[in-house]
Amino acid sequence: MKESPTNKESRRAPIVTVMGHVDHGKTSILDRIRKTEVQKGEAGGITQSIGAYETSYDGSPITFVDTPGHHAFAQMRARGGQVADIVLLVVAANDGVMPQTKEALSHAQNAGASIIVVVNKIDLDAANPNKVKKQLADLGLDLEEYGGNVPVVEASALSGEGVDEILKAITKVAAELDLTYNPKDKAKCVVVESFLDGKKGVVVHAIVIAGVLKVRDVLSGDATSARVKSLRNWKGESYDEAVCSTPIEILGFNDVPEVGSMFKVVDSLKKAQKTIDANNRAQTHEVISAQDRINMALSRDETTQLPLVVKTESNGTLEVVLAEIEKIKADEVSFKVIHSGVGDISENDVLLAVPVHAIVIGFNVDVDRRAEEIARREKIISRLYKIIYEMVEELTDVINGEVEALTIQILGTARIKQIFTLSDKSLVYGSEVLSGRIRKSNRAEVVRNDEVIAETRITSLRTEKDDVNEVGEKRDCGIKLGKNVEGIQVGDLIRAISD
Repeated sequence: MKESPTNKESRRAPIVTVMGHVDHGKTSILDRIRKTEVQKGEAGGITQSIGAYETSYDGSPITFVDTPGHHAFAQMRARGGQVADIVLLVVAANDGVMPQTKEALSHAQNAGASIIVVVNKIDLDAANPNKVKKQLADLGLDLEEYGGNVPVVEASALSGEGVDEILKAITKVAAELDLTYNPKDKAKCVVVESFLDGKKGVVVHAIVIAGVLKVRDVLSGDATSARVKSLRNWKGESYDEAVCSTPIEILGFNDVPEVGSMFKVVDSLKKAQKTIDANNRAQTHEVISAQDRINMALSRDETTQLPLVVKTESNGTLEVVLAEIEKIKADEVSFKVIHSGVGDISENDVLLAVPVHAIVIGFNVDVDRRAEEIARREKIISRLYKIIYEMVEELTDVINGEVEALTIQILGTARIKQIFTLSDKSLVYGSEVLSGRIRKSNRAEVVRNDEVIAETRITSLRTEKDDVNEVGEKRDCGIKLGKNVEGIQVGDLIRAISD
């Protein structure tokens, strides 16, 4: 087997993530750099999977992570996997700043990564690099040309123009960052891709982010572990060990880990299993409340700014909402908008909120189902508004320490004991109230195995033969629910919650 190079100076390669709007040339730029033709083999010319690659410039190694958008980047950050030292923000010179450009910029800024702007497709007739630079400056990016510290490189992936300048900019920024590692530290790595292969078993593509990873090392994560059977680089060459910043293929995992999962070397598989068991117990018994999350956000680095993600129906509405939020202050505490945009609240919006415990708010928009699921699992507060003063009132309460203004309160919980079908084919759920009080017209969640399977309202309550407005603890009742309640079973919980 080939042994990887060691680095006695303990310097490491910069890890560079390529981000930007779809079809602005992210993979084409990377292809020019690594002199491959990956894009020709991809459906529709759009990157279909995540990859990590090594190259070098003027004798200096560089690791590139090519993402299919910002989802993987957000997943890594949400799970604590800070990967990128430098983000190449690719913007097409003919299209300019687009929604995903803004999203990518928010991810890069909130990750604390250094940014290099690549204005691609300058060879096109419609190219207008100066317009792109102005748009980015208007978004608050401090470009070198305007006296700031963010380099801008004009390039064409098609002709290769500007590629050397990109690499020069990377090596310059990396030198300023002074990136080092300690070879004696226990290795850590972050997963950038994982899948099950029919012949190899579980295949994990990862980047080593601390120490030196070796064959036979035991890797421990939150949900699975591995005895490292083999290490291969992106060219398929075998390594005995991989130093910090190396992208590597790892075999030996018991299960397929999620993208963004963090792993560290431990002494034995037995110790790894203890970590996994402890994490499972913590997930079962230690539920962090939404209020705790907000308090954590306020206590981070003694900050006095509470992070927000804001989505609205239009740019005009967004300007009004942001202006109102900026006015809300109390006792030297204010809100900091870490990302804003137009459209429904998406999975990426919620993932952006997770690492900093941000509140996600929407005005005249909806939340997609996957975003709802992640917000619920990660205890991220997500609120929708249609009236501006209601938003201002609630956020003012929060800034004054009344976080419960945004949190959903559980008013009462009932367990379904029987299900009856009436003559009109409607269903009545014969239930026992376990705690609190259930009221007619309450918002309600149907819960099975600690997961919310439906959201609805309580439309009717009966005790024996009487219609009632409220039922208290330890009493039996019949509950009728509104829409979105298919598939409810005996044993499910009906949870009345506050509006």
